Amino acid sequence: MTDKEELGASLFSRSIDLMEDDPLEEIFALNLGDFISEYLISEDLANKIGKDVKDKTTKLKSQLQELISIYSLDNTLCVLGFSSQDEYVVYNSIAKTLTQILDVDACHIYLTKEFTKGLDFDNKLLGLVGSSVDFDEDIYAKKLGYSADDKSIVVKAFNTLEKVQIKDVSQIENFIPKYELKEYDVKSLAIVPMHNNAYVVGVIVIENYKEKTIKRAYMNLLETIGRLFGTSMHLQKTIEETEELIKEDTVFAEELQHKRAELTALIGDLGVQQQAFVEKRAMAV
Repeated sequence: MTDKEELGASLFSRSIDLMEDDPLEEIFALNLGDFISEYLISEDLANKIGKDVKDKTTKLKSQLQELISIYSLDNTLCVLGFSSQDEYVVYNSIAKTLTQILDVDACHIYLTKEFTKGLDFDNKLLGLVGSSVDFDEDIYAKKLGYSADDKSIVVKAFNTLEKVQIKDVSQIENFIPKYELKEYDVKSLAIVPMHNNAYVVGVIVIENYKEKTIKRAYMNLLETIGRLFGTSMHLQKTIEETEELIKEDTVFAEELQHKRAELTALIGDLGVQQQAFVEKRAMAV
């Protein structure tokens, strides 16, 4: 390690190491952009800044409110906070759009119980919130989904966070077709978890009614979409948790610091995923 590397590191990557003294308060207040960027700062300067910090909890709450206001839900996918099945219909539109983008026959979107408020899936691990298939009846009344103990390949992909592509479903035992989704006609499929590394929110299932291998560029795009969903929804949930934390009168500064670090990381990740989506979409086109 060089002397320069010993003296400096990115603001975010060093924020955990310097969390105890919290020397980043004034930098954040002076320039939010610098706080979440990758510029270098010496430890001596950081310590000097930390000595001038007063009323840490109040300052942290102010910083968190600024983060939320600057990076509001308008900058994410905005697919949380639904309370009625009428609002969840947007997922049907998303599924139909994906079938057109990816040149496939069907698409289904499943979310965990944590992200299906307002819908009842009888304690299933994953609930169907959107499909490109047109239904004559209420899609949500059917409570379609997967339980945690299902042997389905969909549940396996969810648990392992690994994308799956199967050219011929007749060659596997753990594909359980759902009549309501016309899956008895499915010949090939792909499954992509919606997640941002450790945090998973659901899965996207892509199906074809003939044996077909999805092009690599399309699979890369689908995987990027899955990460974009996972990161966006994780950020929205974290914003909701932060807003509740700010309201508390007896909250510890350490809790606010960790929430600030989490929000900052998620905002950075979302920017990366948004850029990746644009690039992968261009390659697919």
